[in-house]
Amino acid sequence: MLLPSLKLSSRLYLMMLFLESILVGWLLSEYKAHWLIWSGTQTLSFYLAWVGSDAIALAVAWVVAVVWSGTLFRSIPRSVQEASITVWAGALILSWLLGLAFVLTLAFAKRVTNSVNLRQAEAFWMRLLITWVGFGVGWIVDNIFMLGLID
Repeated sequence: MLLPSLKLSSRLYLMMLFLESILVGWLLSEYKAHWLIWSGTQTLSFYLAWVGSDAIALAVAWVVAVVWSGTLFRSIPRSVQEASITVWAGALILSWLLGLAFVLTLAFAKRVTNSVNLRQAEAFWMRLLITWVGFGVGWIVDNIFMLGLID
């Protein structure tokens, strides 16, 4: 079994990656992101999980592009639609910071999973599964559990 072979610090790191993935999935759902943004984010996470830290520049460029598109099209999450412009700007800054944290966490997760005696493909699928399941859980949390709280 995989988890018993991981050190506690590696488990905590992968748990942090999972929680950040949930937040990213929730945020994309909360902003009602276009399917191209979802697809691009999943494609980028696929590439980042495979390549690791060598793909940070591309991933940061994607995060900046997504946040700028949110700014240009004035995407407002449902939870702050009635708030002032400063709250909206703060939400965009926090989205950008979360995106950067997610990129760095996923990029360096390759080092964490490669320290275990796994083949490269197994470690890649573990990182990708953690990330994509997190995206799905974030979407579910926003669309099912938080539906009545915000609307």
